[in-house]
Amino acid sequence: MLQRLLTVLAAAILVWSGGAAKAADYFEGKTITVLSPVPGGSGLDRLTRAFVRHWPKHIPGEPKVIVKNMPGAGGAKALNFLQERARPDGLTLYLGPWAAPGIIAGDPALRYVPEELVMIGAGGLDRVTLMRTDVAPGIKRPADVMKVKSFNVGGRRPDQMLDFLGNLSMEMIGANYRFIGGYRGMAKIRPAFMSNEVQAANSGSIGYYIFFKDTMLKDGSAIALWSHPNFDEDGNIVKATSFPGVPSFEEVYKEVHGKMPDGPLWKTYKWYSMALSNATMTVFAAPKTPGEAADILRAAYQAAAKDPAYVGPETKRLGGTGVNFVSTEDALKIQSTYRNVDDEILATLKRVSRIGQN
Repeated sequence: MLQRLLTVLAAAILVWSGGAAKAADYFEGKTITVLSPVPGGSGLDRLTRAFVRHWPKHIPGEPKVIVKNMPGAGGAKALNFLQERARPDGLTLYLGPWAAPGIIAGDPALRYVPEELVMIGAGGLDRVTLMRTDVAPGIKRPADVMKVKSFNVGGRRPDQMLDFLGNLSMEMIGANYRFIGGYRGMAKIRPAFMSNEVQAANSGSIGYYIFFKDTMLKDGSAIALWSHPNFDEDGNIVKATSFPGVPSFEEVYKEVHGKMPDGPLWKTYKWYSMALSNATMTVFAAPKTPGEAADILRAAYQAAAKDPAYVGPETKRLGGTGVNFVSTEDALKIQSTYRNVDDEILATLKRVSRIGQN
């Protein structure tokens, strides 16, 4: 009996060690290219490079991992490339957000099919809307946005996450804004904001802390109008924790209108926040990437997301909150359920995802 048990154990060890060797063999000596949909120096680019510094050591075989910036169309250029031209070998990846509203609304410029791309992992950041304080007649508190006759909001694409939520909030509160898209990430939006080319912008926590907290927000030339809340599984509001002292959108809305937001816009806002708020740092591989490669990368993604050498400095840099990485199971759920919308939300998606493009 003992001899049989030892034989089974030895066989199991052999299978395990063989599997480990096979996993190491897959990526050993190879180079993984991570496509970043923003210019170098943007907030997302910095997030990506910080993560990539720690990811390779968790991938068996420790391949070289490089970042290639491919800005354009709010991420669509890089994702279209991944869909149509990247080899399905796990050596070309995309890290960034994707335009679920535009996909659902049928935007022909978005040729990638999220369900065909291979999900590796996902994570999210808190979000905030900023405005210059010198906009006539002057912005001293968030509710003053309602006094402004006209102002421009600079962004990427109206169906990209930060801009979609930002535009939804402006639509709901009734601000007299105009969305100006086409900026290739915060590296381009920030100069436009500082030079008064645009008077408002939407940012994730990385942009808030790197570009604005100790500059325009500190000297009073800009104000954080509101943060964008998260929602729990039951639809209850969970205030963003990355921006101490900044009111949540629904708080400013209630101050302006005397009630909580409701209706199709709020319904869509809640749906998007619940379904896709943790998709800012989505990693996709090309369609038909082998399952073996995908599983190796998924395990490494989760390990890197928990690596103290990465988590500690990044949490400090992002105001004590860091990136909200989700499990592989939850990431796959985002990918498989994001199209589950009713007619009211669909109509809102189609309208808001085209703001500024007509």
